[in-house]
Amino acid sequence: MAGRFTIALPEQSADLASAETREGARLSRFFLIGRVLAPSALVLAAFIFRQRIVDLIQHFSGLEFVFTVVHLYSTMSVRLILGVLTFALFVAVGITAFKYARHRVRTVIFTGFCTAFVAFALWFLGRGPNASIAGGVLAGTLVAANAIARETWHSLLADRPFGRLVNLGFWVLIGIEVVLPRGYFAWIDRSKSTAKPSPIWLRILPGALLAAGAFALMAPFPKLMQLGQTMFMSPAATIVFGPEYQVFSKYDVSDLARNPVTGDVFLCGDSQESPKVLRRGEAPAVDISISNNGNEFCEMADTRAFVTVANSATDDLLVIDPDSLKVRSSLRLDKMPYGEIFLASQPKFNLMAVASEDEGGMGGGPTVRIVELGKMKVVQQINAEVGYLIADPNRPVLFTNHFAMDAGVRAWDMRTGKLLATSARFGRSDRMAFDAARNEVLATVPETGQIWRLDAATLTSKPPIKTVFGARGLGIDADRDLLLVASFVTDELDVVDLKTGHSLRRYRLGPWLRDVLVVSDEGVAYVASRYGVYRVNYLR
Repeated sequence: MAGRFTIALPEQSADLASAETREGARLSRFFLIGRVLAPSALVLAAFIFRQRIVDLIQHFSGLEFVFTVVHLYSTMSVRLILGVLTFALFVAVGITAFKYARHRVRTVIFTGFCTAFVAFALWFLGRGPNASIAGGVLAGTLVAANAIARETWHSLLADRPFGRLVNLGFWVLIGIEVVLPRGYFAWIDRSKSTAKPSPIWLRILPGALLAAGAFALMAPFPKLMQLGQTMFMSPAATIVFGPEYQVFSKYDVSDLARNPVTGDVFLCGDSQESPKVLRRGEAPAVDISISNNGNEFCEMADTRAFVTVANSATDDLLVIDPDSLKVRSSLRLDKMPYGEIFLASQPKFNLMAVASEDEGGMGGGPTVRIVELGKMKVVQQINAEVGYLIADPNRPVLFTNHFAMDAGVRAWDMRTGKLLATSARFGRSDRMAFDAARNEVLATVPETGQIWRLDAATLTSKPPIKTVFGARGLGIDADRDLLLVASFVTDELDVVDLKTGHSLRRYRLGPWLRDVLVVSDEGVAYVASRYGVYRVNYLR
């Protein structure tokens, strides 16, 4: 059977080629529009799934991720000032170089200055030599890539082997336009290779801005925090313990307890191998030389002002005499799960709740022990997941929650060990306080910047209080009906009117604030942090 064939006339061939060209152009424009819109779509997706992304990063990096976020956020004002000043300097140098230097060397002069400045400045601020050199090279690269002429970018894109590689990079590396804006626009507009040269300011500003931003972000936290403390700390605040702005600071304090008779303030934290005390609330702090293995929590035991600490290495509960600062009595808690030991006092019934966070979920014995302090005897045991706990001051009821999980707040009978109530879930909550005037449990939700209000009898939810992002530590001035909220992210102490739920004023302190101890008769609050302890006159 004979094969069939057709002959295309020249006119038909031209029409076909033209159609294919138009179709290819439409297809190319379609993909190009998708590539231009891709960063916005990516940002939108990141916003929608932000909680899952944060959880995933935190799962793999642990506290390192939290440290990075808090350190950047708490020094944002100083970094902004540093970045603006550096940007102004780079622009001045760029204008001078492009105005007075010869055509072939002006980009080299501009790039060389920015590279040397960033490297030296990072070294001067305390970065190591490797980080300083890397920062300088990064700044120089950003400046050079954005300072070269547009026609140079077009010639690079037109080069057969290198152009293909650059083209692939701009297609695949979504977000590269942030660091190479001039190259990106040249890639988008690569058909106009004969366009007139770019104005000088367009070759200076993008690179100067990006290099200054990189320098500001890479500047070390300790030095910037010292500057920020000097420039921005509220005049109503003073530092009574510390500071030291290192990741593992020797002034790290997690919990505070105060002797109402003497006014002594006890400090407990990871870095305190034995508790410290501020006599009558004043510096300097005195080491009481009673080992607690750096356990983070301490608590006043009863109305006689005995302070209670726990040794997380030996699982001993220690009751300390307030006058001699010696151990008055102790109790070994057998098979206590590994981890920090939390304490919550119920003075009216002379009970103390002692709980382990059970770090790593390794278990052992019951996580919560209820101790009758008069007999120094465990009278009840409870199995509960504990990240923090407080006791009802009027009833033998214990409230527990956990920041690592959204499990709400639970109420337990301290005498029988029975679960009395569980609140609805409202986000991962951290520290709690008891509002006796309204019979409410207050719990911080750092991720939303809210204080969740729960009826103490039923744990039913009430309208939350909006406060600072990263809200963590809580303290109540019952005389003035005020709530003091400390943020571990924004450096702020927020004073909230409990009658209205509105913020009255805020004080700038420092990063990673943890606990708030209110001395209402003096109008003073002690605020513990990872880097020291502040004393704040919150009525000013």
